Amino acid sequence: MTEALVLRAARTHWTARVAPLAVLWSTVYGAVQVWFALGHAPEWDFGIDLFVPGWGAVALCAAAGSVVAGLTAASRWSLVVAAWAVAATLAGASGLLLLDAVGTLIPGMDIPVQPAAVASRLGAAGLAVLVGATALSHQGRLREACASCGRTERWTPPAGTPRWAWVGAYAAVAGCVVRLAAQYVVGWDDIPYEPNASLVVFEVLFVLAGTVLPLGLVHHWGRVWPRWVLPVAGRRVPRWLPLGPAVFLSIGITAYFGIGLGGMVVDAIQGKSAASGPFSAGFFWVAVPSYVVWGIGLGLAAVSYARLTRPVCRSCHRG
Repeated sequence: MTEALVLRAARTHWTARVAPLAVLWSTVYGAVQVWFALGHAPEWDFGIDLFVPGWGAVALCAAAGSVVAGLTAASRWSLVVAAWAVAATLAGASGLLLLDAVGTLIPGMDIPVQPAAVASRLGAAGLAVLVGATALSHQGRLREACASCGRTERWTPPAGTPRWAWVGAYAAVAGCVVRLAAQYVVGWDDIPYEPNASLVVFEVLFVLAGTVLPLGLVHHWGRVWPRWVLPVAGRRVPRWLPLGPAVFLSIGITAYFGIGLGGMVVDAIQGKSAASGPFSAGFFWVAVPSYVVWGIGLGLAAVSYARLTRPVCRSCHRG
C-alpha cells in the first residue's frame, strides 16, 4: 500500500477524529466522577455506579486521557497496549449495564434501572469504545495498515470459520447448558423472581442467547437465511443483527461474572463461603464459571463472525 493511500484514508475515516473526542470525553466524564468522589454521588440502587467507583473511576478517566494524548503525540506499541488495557478496564467497570439492559428490555423482572447510574455506566462504556478505537487506529498505523479497515498488504481473506471459533461457540453453549443444569439441580422455587410473562420472556431470550446466537455465529445459516425463513430465504443476514447482541453480551457477561468470580476467589482465600441465601457455595462455583465460559466463548465466535462478514474496504478495496 502506498503512503498516499494510508494518508488519504486517515484523513477521511472517523478514526482520525476519535482521539480528540476521547480526550474531551475523559475530561468531562472525569469531572463528573470527581464530583461523585467528593461526596455528591446519588444513592445508587446497587450501591455503586461502576465496579471501579469513586477515586478509582477518576484515575481511570485520567489514565484514558493520558494514554490517548500520548498516542496522539507518538504512536508506540507500548502505548497501544496501555490503551487497550485502559479500555478493557473501563468496559469491565461498566459491567452492570448487563443488568440495566435486562431491566429495561424486560421491566417485569423488577430489576432496578436508575437513570443516573445507567448514564454513568454508559459514560464509562463510551470512553472505553473511544480509547479502544484510538488504540486500533494507531495499531493500524504501526502495522502500515489501511486506516479505514486495518488490512495490510499481507492480508488474506479467511478461508472459513477457524477451529478456535467453533470451540468458542460450543463452549458458550456448554456454559449455558451447565448453568441451566445447576439451576435444575437446586430447583426453581428459590429464584428471586415471581413467575410471570416477563420471566418467560427472559428465559426464552436466555436460552436463545446461549444456543442459537453462538451457533449462528459459526454456522452458515447465521450468515445466509436458511430456506425455511420466508420471505428472506437465501438473503444475507444483516451483519449486526447477530453481531451486535453477541458483542454486547460477551463483554457484559464476561465483565459482570468475571468480576464476580474474582470476588469469589478472593473470598475463598480469606476463608469466606460463596453461599448466599438459599443457594450453596457449590451452586455458585458451578454457575458463575459457566457464565464466564459462556461470555468468553461467545466473544471468540463473534470475532470470527466479524472477520468473515467484513465488507470490501472503500479505501484499499480489500475484502
